[in-house]
Amino acid sequence: MALFLLLSPFLIVFGWIREWLELFGVVRESEVKTDTKPAPGVILVSGSTDNPVLTELIDTVKRTQRPLWLVVSRTRVTVLVMNNPAKPPRVVWQTDDTATIRFHHAALHSIEITWPDGSRAYLCPTIEERKIITSFVNATWNNEPR
Repeated sequence: MALFLLLSPFLIVFGWIREWLELFGVVRESEVKTDTKPAPGVILVSGSTDNPVLTELIDTVKRTQRPLWLVVSRTRVTVLVMNNPAKPPRVVWQTDDTATIRFHHAALHSIEITWPDGSRAYLCPTIEERKIITSFVNATWNNEPR
């Protein structure tokens, strides 16, 4: 916590400098961004800030108590939280009807959620989670395109 407080002013100043450099065309936005690769336990998002679903996903995952559970079906991805074992799980986020779900097991090891506006979220399960998802997909989708 102390390290965060110590570095906060530097991060704020860095952000302002970066914004000014982009504003005056000294650096392009694409040069500033890094190409993040999917990794186990990571959620990657890209798209328009006009799509509130992406922001809601990240904000919900950040602020919700752990453990979180990812529930996947052919048409939905849902994030559940189990705060109390005596109570049923509670849905904290789920995709809407406009979302499309794809599984990228071999190349990206991720679950891709896309929306009609081009926004995307990649949920990157851990190895143990991927095994469960793979067995679900193999048992229920019967060689259909994924």
